Amino acid sequence: MHHFKQNFISQRFADIVKALKAEKKINSYAQLAKNLNYRPQSLNEILKGRRNVNIEVLYQFFQNYTVDPRQLFDTFHSSEELQDNKEGNASHLPANPFPRIKFIESSQILNWMLNYNDPSFYENLHHIEIPIKKDEGQDFISICYGGNMMHPTLEHNDILIAKKKNVSSGELTNGEIYIVLSLHGLHILRLDEYSDDNKIILQGDNQSKIKLQIHESEIHAMYQVTAKITPKLGNQ
Repeated sequence: MHHFKQNFISQRFADIVKALKAEKKINSYAQLAKNLNYRPQSLNEILKGRRNVNIEVLYQFFQNYTVDPRQLFDTFHSSEELQDNKEGNASHLPANPFPRIKFIESSQILNWMLNYNDPSFYENLHHIEIPIKKDEGQDFISICYGGNMMHPTLEHNDILIAKKKNVSSGELTNGEIYIVLSLHGLHILRLDEYSDDNKIILQGDNQSKIKLQIHESEIHAMYQVTAKITPKLGNQ
């Protein structure tokens, strides 16, 4: 039997909701579900760790209740620390605790391919801020996805968060999605195999199942996709 593992944001959401209930800022979970325009049964599953919260619920939650968003998204401090800080009982927390991730826009991809090893290129990029460990922030880039090779896993205009990997040091994992800069261009595909003759074999998720082979010596850089931000709202 598959064991469901609730994600971190959903766990934080459940903790905050239970705290608001204990403080009598929420009269009942049924009333909360009504305010969120959400099914009481689904809300109950979130509170019991059996379902993940979706973006529509979070939007309604912040519209209806006075809650510091950092209590939900800040991975560097506990909920108790954030609540204490809100009440003036703890040392000041940084106004923006999230690391800045370099964002490569679609119009900059060609320039990136030509200047991937030039520090000045990265200095002029815009940034986005997401809740990841600060000490890992320098290893990450973000990029806007285009194309259909990874459909339905990735959709056009998804923003991908990716961490740089060393090709020759055994850091690559079969089955993961990678951004690959090579002599052949830029590819965003799933790693099917790292062969004994030092070739990486990449494949898309769409129905074409076309495979691409690139020798290690032809690769400029590889980034493993660790997360995506999609502009589409999901249905749950």
